[in-house]
Amino acid sequence: MSQSLLTRLAAIAVILITGLTLTSYIAWNSYLELASHFKLQYLVVSLLCILLLLIERRKKLLFIALFCISIQSIEIIPWYFPPFWIGRSETHDLRILLSNVYVRNRSYEKVLSLVSEEKPDIAIFQEVAPDWAQQLQALSSTFPYSFQIPNDQIIYSRFPLNRPALFGFVLKPSIAVNLTIDRQDITLVVTHPLPPLPSFFESRNQQLLDVGRYIQQQKNPVILMGDLNTTMWSPYYHKLIQDTGLENARNGFGLLPTWPVPNPYASTFLKRSPIASLFKIPIDHCLLNSLIKVTTIHSGPSVDSDHLPLIVDLAIPAKSA
Repeated sequence: MSQSLLTRLAAIAVILITGLTLTSYIAWNSYLELASHFKLQYLVVSLLCILLLLIERRKKLLFIALFCISIQSIEIIPWYFPPFWIGRSETHDLRILLSNVYVRNRSYEKVLSLVSEEKPDIAIFQEVAPDWAQQLQALSSTFPYSFQIPNDQIIYSRFPLNRPALFGFVLKPSIAVNLTIDRQDITLVVTHPLPPLPSFFESRNQQLLDVGRYIQQQKNPVILMGDLNTTMWSPYYHKLIQDTGLENARNGFGLLPTWPVPNPYASTFLKRSPIASLFKIPIDHCLLNSLIKVTTIHSGPSVDSDHLPLIVDLAIPAKSA
C-alpha cells in the first residue's frame, strides 16, 4: 500500500473520529450513543494517524488530529490518577466479585475456581441460566446467604442479606439488599440492564433512571454493582452519576475494560477471535457512596465469558457507637 494512500486513509479516519467524538457529547440517540463508548480506540487510532500526517506534513489535518487526541486524553487520563477520596490501605472490610458468566458459557469450573482464588465476601453473577444456577449451588457451603432472580442474577454472601427486595422493570428487575459491616448498614444494589440495541435502548435507559431514583431514596451508603451495558462516557451514565452522587470505583485504577472478551462459546467468529479484544470497553461497574473507600479494584482472568470479572476491595467506615 502506497504512502499517499495511507495518508488519505489517515485523513479520512481523523475526520470520522473527530465527528464521532463531538457527537458523543450529545449522544441521546441510540446510534450516536454507541459511538460514545470507544474513546480509547479513538485515541489509539488518532495517535497512529498523527505519525502519517507528520510525515506528509498535512498541517490542517494534523491540528484536527491533535484536537481529537486532546479531547480523548481528557476523557481517559484522569482515570489513572487517584482522586482524594480513594482510601489507600493494605486492608479491606469487604471484597466483592462481579461476573457476568455469559449465558452460552459452559466453563463452570473456571468460575468456581476464580471464586476460590479471589475469596470474595460477596459474589455476584449475572446472565445466570438454570444450568448455571445449579452449578453455582456448590458455593452454598462457603456463602451461606444468597438471593436470586431466576434466569438472571444471583448474589452469594458471607454476610446476611437483610430485607432483599426487587424494584424497577417487571421483566428485568434490580435487586436491593442491606448488609451490616462493622455496625455500618450498607445498601447493595445489583442491576443488569438490557444492551443498548435500538430495540432495547429505551428499556436500558429507563432501568438506569429507576436505579437512580431508588438510590436517591436510600439513607444508607450505597454500593451499585452490575453490567450496566454502558461506559463512563455515555450521557446516560453521566445522568446516573449526577442523580445519585455515586463515584466509580475505577477512579485512580485505570479504565479496566471488561467487554468483549474472546471466548469459545461466542456466536460469531469475530467474537471468538483475538480481534474482539481491540474493541474492549468498560461496561461492568462498581459505583459507590464516597463514604466507602476503594482500596483496590482489578479485572480477573477470562472465565470463557464475553466479560472479564471485576473484583473490588472496599473499606467500610465503622459506625460510631
